[in-house]
Amino acid sequence: VRRLAEEAPQLKGLNGDEPGPVRLLRARGKKGEWHFCAVPEKGWPNGLSTLTFSATDNSGNNSTSQGWLLNSPKPENGVVINANGRYEENGKPIFPYGIYQVEKDEDMAELRSLGFNAVHTYFWEHSRDDDACRGYLDRCWAADGLRAFVGFDRKAILNDEIQVIAHRVGTIADHPGLFVYYLFDEPEDPNQYVSASQMNRFADLIRGLDPYHAVVLTTWNPSMINYRSTWDTHWSQAYGTPGYVVGLLDDHKRFLNNASPITLLLHCYDYAQMAEYRATGKYDVNAFSPDCDWMRCAAWTGICQDVNGLWWWWFCKNDENWLTAPTVPEIWKGFCGMMRELCSYQEFLESDKMSYGRLSVDHQLVVWGVKRTADRELLIVANTSDKPVDVTLPAETGHPQTLTLGRYGVSLQVFPR
Repeated sequence: VRRLAEEAPQLKGLNGDEPGPVRLLRARGKKGEWHFCAVPEKGWPNGLSTLTFSATDNSGNNSTSQGWLLNSPKPENGVVINANGRYEENGKPIFPYGIYQVEKDEDMAELRSLGFNAVHTYFWEHSRDDDACRGYLDRCWAADGLRAFVGFDRKAILNDEIQVIAHRVGTIADHPGLFVYYLFDEPEDPNQYVSASQMNRFADLIRGLDPYHAVVLTTWNPSMINYRSTWDTHWSQAYGTPGYVVGLLDDHKRFLNNASPITLLLHCYDYAQMAEYRATGKYDVNAFSPDCDWMRCAAWTGICQDVNGLWWWWFCKNDENWLTAPTVPEIWKGFCGMMRELCSYQEFLESDKMSYGRLSVDHQLVVWGVKRTADRELLIVANTSDKPVDVTLPAETGHPQTLTLGRYGVSLQVFPR
């Protein structure tokens, strides 16, 4: 190491070329490790460089290691998670909406018009064609600035092919259509298990190459805290009734020691009618579950638990294997109305000034939340039950009153501060 520090590190394999002489800028020791900062005399080429580092000690022992460097302009619209646990773009907190499995241009345009920020397709989690992935981002961005959360080839992660991950980041990091990196889905699943240490290694690589986009992960096991340093915000999957949403978020907050931002994933597909739909293509619109009131209540219930964004699993329109809300015109109309309502309160949802609580009335759970801006506040009250309820709000809401809420009913009121 001493000899290396005196002579400068040797770098090989710079995009297949020798980099030429390397100038040592800094070398320092820390906890038995040496850290070097060096640049080729000709400077770094644009894009991703694959490097091989070689070190030799005074006894002639040699070791090599592979690494990557991304020389790319800082994106103008990078998305990170700020100190308050909120999504942030250009220094401004945002409350985003996302939905899974979107591929067609016309669907992208429709979703963007509804207020969605980000979409996704599972295709990239089974493909290493990074140029085509960038093309997908082109198509998203062409839909009035729609963006995508992008995953990685799962086989590459399972096989620890870290260079595959580096190459995808190097290909798309500067694209304005990139929202966040969707690192992996349920790594604790025995059928696709990836250890926390290995997952952290991938996340550290992504952050090292691109510090301007957040890294996200979904987990469900009580041991999820082991993966905590892997993600910037946890994506919690709550595919059930509004009451189930509350219970699952309580569990995840407890599992994570209340020390992680949480993005809420809801569902908009009908599992109960799935078998019939797959067999015959038929369904009963009146039996679609979750119905429109359920989905609206689940969204506002999640907001009352102080989540930082809402995602839905999944779009998958007119897929013969999945009965989703976009496939059923009557249900999709209600979903679109819910999205327009959510977006109309965007100023409040983007604020991190919030208080919230819950009440039990005749064994029915009612949740409330107050989101505040500089001069106004939004009072949200949601009945998580499928039975009507009369509820008297406590003084701590700032607006004590008695409300009657129907099945999965939601009350939204704006007051001056």
